[in-house]
Amino acid sequence: MKKAWIIALVTLILLAGCQPTPTEDIVVNKGEGVVNEAMELQSDDFSYTDFIATLPATFEQTPNTANEAVTAQINAEVVFPQVEKIPVVEVAQASVDTDVMNQIIERLSETAYISEIPLDEYGLPLATKADVLAKIERLNYVMENIDTVYAEENLTPELKQDYLRALQNDMEALYDEYNMAVEYDPSPVASSNLSGYYGVFDESGMKLASVHADKAGFSIGINEYATEDYGYFDFTVTDETSATSAAEAVLKALNLSESYAVTDVTEYEKYEYFSVACRPLYKGVSYCPLIEGETGGRYKPAYSPDMPEDSISLSFPTGRACLSRFAWTGKTQIVREISENVALLPFSEISGRIMQMADYLFSWTYSSGAENVLSRDVKIDELRLCYKRVQLINETRYAFMPVWVVSGSVVDTSDLGANGQTDIWEVERICGVLFVLNAVDGSLVERTWTEAQDLAAG
Repeated sequence: MKKAWIIALVTLILLAGCQPTPTEDIVVNKGEGVVNEAMELQSDDFSYTDFIATLPATFEQTPNTANEAVTAQINAEVVFPQVEKIPVVEVAQASVDTDVMNQIIERLSETAYISEIPLDEYGLPLATKADVLAKIERLNYVMENIDTVYAEENLTPELKQDYLRALQNDMEALYDEYNMAVEYDPSPVASSNLSGYYGVFDESGMKLASVHADKAGFSIGINEYATEDYGYFDFTVTDETSATSAAEAVLKALNLSESYAVTDVTEYEKYEYFSVACRPLYKGVSYCPLIEGETGGRYKPAYSPDMPEDSISLSFPTGRACLSRFAWTGKTQIVREISENVALLPFSEISGRIMQMADYLFSWTYSSGAENVLSRDVKIDELRLCYKRVQLINETRYAFMPVWVVSGSVVDTSDLGANGQTDIWEVERICGVLFVLNAVDGSLVERTWTEAQDLAAG
């Protein structure tokens, strides 16, 4: 009875190993009239502590595959939250958090305020004299600190002079741009109910930041060269470790460290900054984003939520102790706990499902006019227990549900030759999330779809 209630919780895709081809849509659970019962689910007799004691540090297995041309290997780290229990919670999209926006703006300057800015005929911001002045301030900083900015290049006196001449030419071009830019006298507006593009100015009219806001969230692009250090952290960002520490310091300063956690750090060397992604955290259980954005082709995941993904994105210029961008979209609001302690399927059963799905989803090859797949190598290197957002059955409401995210790679050896010629290539189809299983009943929640599967489907 308990398992029947659990399955009724969410719209889940059933494991469909008996279907003739994985290119068909997998059947969706169609239970009706049982959602209210499911809302009362509570598993007082399930011990999460006992459950994690059964989890291996690594899971190794070689699944059987129906297609001899396909090999699969599981050598996966098993990652799970160190908590006492995992709830299931109903969530909804919250309104834009203007309190956090105001906290960031107040740190830029004691006199900082938001103002509307002029837009062009397409509704995009026009370059104002304040915008160009901010660029001039940035270039001035580079010229005055050229040895520090280009420290890694070990500038010789001759090369330094070449750089300074080039920067001086850029400065002259900016002065010409300043003379042609729109004259604009900013005036304060309330930060509530913002929609569109805005500027953040100080009392002298200097533009400190740009703001874009809509119903999904807001972003603040900070002119770090026109503002003083505003004290989120006091160390320079030079690598992934320091970028993570900087992001954690910002979250703590904004009172968000208990509800968001750093999930990804990316360095953009060409543009000299680090981007850090932060995702929701509920009672110590982290959230993994939907993979819809990564899927190609015509098929979507089992559910297509109306609300955007909850994400905080932070940018830090390399070599600076400064935050240059803060963006928050899809803020999640916890409506209520559906279950304070949900029972999870034993790992022995989950591991069996993983091996079945590795065979079911990837044991196919195809030949088209453009490509002939000769063999496929499927590798699974991580199993992660976390939250995903799923849709409640017959509802427009959503819940954070515990899932196993299965990650790895799929590499094809393909003949791409044309006109009877042989041209063998290794083609990486997927690198990252392969598929996602519900941790409660083992059913398929999501899978990454590739263009190759579209071709195979015809």
